[in-house]
Amino acid sequence: MNFSVEILDAVKQLNGQLQENSNKLKAEAEEAQKMGVLISTLLSYIEKGWPMHFVNLADKEAKMLQKLRNDGVTQIQRLEEAYRQAKEESDRLMRRYPTVFDEACKAARITLDTNSPHPKYGIRNGFFKVEINESTRIAKISDLEGKLVELPADVEAVVDKIRIEYTRVFGRGFHGPNFFKKIRAQYKKIIEREHLSDGASVPIREITKNLKKKDIFRNISVISVLTKVMYQENLVTTMMEYFSYILRKKVYIQFEKKLMTMKKMIYSM
Repeated sequence: MNFSVEILDAVKQLNGQLQENSNKLKAEAEEAQKMGVLISTLLSYIEKGWPMHFVNLADKEAKMLQKLRNDGVTQIQRLEEAYRQAKEESDRLMRRYPTVFDEACKAARITLDTNSPHPKYGIRNGFFKVEINESTRIAKISDLEGKLVELPADVEAVVDKIRIEYTRVFGRGFHGPNFFKKIRAQYKKIIEREHLSDGASVPIREITKNLKKKDIFRNISVISVLTKVMYQENLVTTMMEYFSYILRKKVYIQFEKKLMTMKKMIYSM
């Protein structure tokens, strides 16, 4: 059956209009969802009292907030007022940051290194570093392996992130002898696979990447665990040098002897 050209054109036109309306409604729904997430997040920063987070997000989403102004949403005036107050509070906080940050760390039982003046702070002999960018009001938290996170520098938020990372590394159970035996076992697997003699050099990452696959190391870096051992007695030898020293021992009994010299230190963790 052949329908007339008029019918075919009319149905095509109707289909096109409906598709256009559907796409328009879909775009409006997506925009409304994004706007809802934005306002909800700004509200959470108001409730938490995080002015730098508020200003940072409002600046990033200035176009979306401008649309609210253009649409005549009356509540935008309150948001603008909140933005001005947040900017003023951010300025006041930044002027007092060293004092406020130090007090917040003490309250959270986090001890800052004595040789870490503002805006660069160290924690646990420099294992963690916190750098405050005064112009962008952004805090960068890093450890020996690199950057962990960047976030607006509201003191409470920064201290909470430090506490989480500190607990992740130093707040979990640790059994030194088992850890070093796992290192030795992994080393032996590698030299057997590569047909190397005991005592041969192997890339440290070949060992650590496999250890991290084990359940015990899944949520914590092997380097972090080694550092915990190093800092326990404030050893001068660097972590990497010590790791290499252990792996390059010619026979397992020498490894065991070195391990025994650390026994008291390890069991005290």
